[in-house]
Amino acid sequence: MLRWAQDAWKRHKRKIYFVAGAAAAGYAAKKYLEWKLDAMQQQAMTRQLFLTRQHHHFQSNQKSCDATVVLLLPKLFEDLKGLQDTEALLLQLKQGKCDKVQTWEELKLVSTARAIACVYASSLLFLLLRLQSNILGGYMFQTLSAPEGDGDVDGRGAGRGKVLSSEVQSKYLRLAEWLTGAGLEGLVGHIAVVVRQNVAPVSLKQLLARNDLASLLQRVRDVVENQQGDVRQFLGLGTVDGCGDDADYDTLLLETQDVVDTEAFAHALGVCLDIGFEQLLDQVAGQLATEDFPFAKLVPKLSTSCQVLLHTPDNPLVQAFAAAAPVKRFCQSVYESFCSSPGP
Repeated sequence: MLRWAQDAWKRHKRKIYFVAGAAAAGYAAKKYLEWKLDAMQQQAMTRQLFLTRQHHHFQSNQKSCDATVVLLLPKLFEDLKGLQDTEALLLQLKQGKCDKVQTWEELKLVSTARAIACVYASSLLFLLLRLQSNILGGYMFQTLSAPEGDGDVDGRGAGRGKVLSSEVQSKYLRLAEWLTGAGLEGLVGHIAVVVRQNVAPVSLKQLLARNDLASLLQRVRDVVENQQGDVRQFLGLGTVDGCGDDADYDTLLLETQDVVDTEAFAHALGVCLDIGFEQLLDQVAGQLATEDFPFAKLVPKLSTSCQVLLHTPDNPLVQAFAAAAPVKRFCQSVYESFCSSPGP
């Protein structure tokens, strides 16, 4: 029996070695595949958790920003009212202590200029605050997602993987004040000149349909946006100097200007302006779908349209801006570009 076993071993030992090796390799491969699958599942779970947290943080950031815009709009209206005071002209007409024809002509121009400036100013303010909010939001999310002590997640600039000081954030957000100050004054003056050139020849007695009023507003837009420079100049970013001693703030300014100069920002701004002018038309010319009106009948509505657009609770204008798909894509792109991903 022993002799037979020895002979069988000599005849089949290579096969036995092969089978044993194959079994060991198969076991090792099985364990490796189990480990690899477990690692891939863990990585997928980590990635999904990251994306879920990022989405929730992004949505919360947008809501907070929009609430801030709504709070600022009444102040924007008061600033516009001070620069283009239609109420004073209406009071003069009511008291009868003026040249009515001349005052009505002036009221036509001031009311139109204020209504148009309202659309531009609200669009610029909304998009600037959204841009700032998403830049800071991206920094904040990256800070929350970075390993503790990791001072610079990707080495690309200010605040990457570290906390931006409250002073830097506050100073950065105050950039929007320019738009309700010197920037707004420049914007209104710019628009007023164009309005006088294009609206003054239109008689107060001329009958206007909705399409006529839309064409008049579009004519003003074409000059304001294409022949008189870029309205983005009134954001005032080019007039703000860096601190020199504050690298984080200086980098925020540069990055903000870089985004404002992009076609993506220009496209999002154009979408907001389209929405704003459509709502302005709805406010002023809601009845023009069925009949025409003399321009003089529309002037008081132009005068009050700014207050309606900016003072309405749960502001429909801001809601329409926020709901526009191109604006959503732009904001998400900015936010994600300032976030750090844990990897695929």
